[in-house]
Amino acid sequence: MVPLSENVDTFAPLSRTLQYHTMRNVLFMAMTEFQKLTEEPDWAFIRAKEDEIAFLFGVDDHWGPLSHLEEVSKRSPGVALSVETEGHTHGYCCTEAGSFWVADYVANLIKKRMLIRNN
Repeated sequence: MVPLSENVDTFAPLSRTLQYHTMRNVLFMAMTEFQKLTEEPDWAFIRAKEDEIAFLFGVDDHWGPLSHLEEVSKRSPGVALSVETEGHTHGYCCTEAGSFWVADYVANLIKKRMLIRNN
């Protein structure tokens, strides 16, 4: 058995997670996320920032159901909307493939918006 002091690399991600600000944010989100999800979105803000906001939805994501996509598209038709179709779950950021998928989506969105602004 390797003593914990000799196996520091194994615990490096955990030590970053257990930092005060990270834990404070995790606990705040756990405490408030269900309250915030039931509040009416600030549609005026979303419409004002349409060119700066994008919504990504999953086919079977209970946190961001497709009914939300329909509501956003009606109330703020200029905002970028996308439905993930490659099989990534709500926890996409926990996988390398999911992280790359979102990074690619965001990079392409930025490129497209830069082209529009430059024309």
